[in-house]
Amino acid sequence: MKKLITITMNNNTSITHLLIFIFSFTLLILSFSIFAESRKAELRVGETLHYDITFGPFLKGKTVIRFYGKTIYDSTELFYMTYDTKFFGSIFKSHIDIYTTEDFFPVRIETEIKRIGKLSKGLELFYRNKNMAIFSQIIEGEEEVDTILREHPIQDITTLPFYLMGINFDPGDTLQVSLPQGELKLARAKIEEIVIDEDFFNTYSTYLIKSEPKGFKVWLNRGKNRLPIKIHIEQSKIKMLLKKIEIDKSIKVKIKEEKSTDETPGEEIN
Repeated sequence: MKKLITITMNNNTSITHLLIFIFSFTLLILSFSIFAESRKAELRVGETLHYDITFGPFLKGKTVIRFYGKTIYDSTELFYMTYDTKFFGSIFKSHIDIYTTEDFFPVRIETEIKRIGKLSKGLELFYRNKNMAIFSQIIEGEEEVDTILREHPIQDITTLPFYLMGINFDPGDTLQVSLPQGELKLARAKIEEIVIDEDFFNTYSTYLIKSEPKGFKVWLNRGKNRLPIKIHIEQSKIKMLLKKIEIDKSIKVKIKEEKSTDETPGEEIN
């Protein structure tokens, strides 16, 4: 019998948060229900994913995702990964530190963005047991803070592709997505071959997951690792394509014993 899994995501509509999402597929928060069975999602310590990323017809860049394995944050065992994005011409650079639970559910996300000489820093805290997330952004010394409450736990688009690695998305399974802009239903459409390098005949066999109404597509590898091979966000004109996978043996687990003045993210708040 298939399980009913529910997750909620929301979207911060500020210009700064939109830019974060555009260049690192960040801060698109969704709310959905999945009819599917869970499986264990895994990345290897040092696993490094290189993506080509485009915004619109002309702006092109690279996103590199690195997985560090288990770490300790605020005396809590979490998984740690990073996103680094750079567009050609260096008009935009971003670094994102992401802390998740074992199933890649977000707990803490720290962002640092350099855009045309301006630096902004952000912090996102996810309280899974309280269906709440807190977003703060500091730009030129001014801080904005938003608190979001939802019916179900809040997810983030940076971790969602990896969370989906742990879901058996069989034919007929659907995700009902709630966005501020409207409702979407995600469904497995078909099996599709994705060509990564025509010269070396490098291809992936993938499951295409797409939305109705149209606008969101993700292609998940049919192989054992279930990695997201390609992502399209039509409304934001984002396209990402996985070009290379490697193991960086120099990567070591990051131990960050830092005490927060807030309650530990992901735990109960009294």
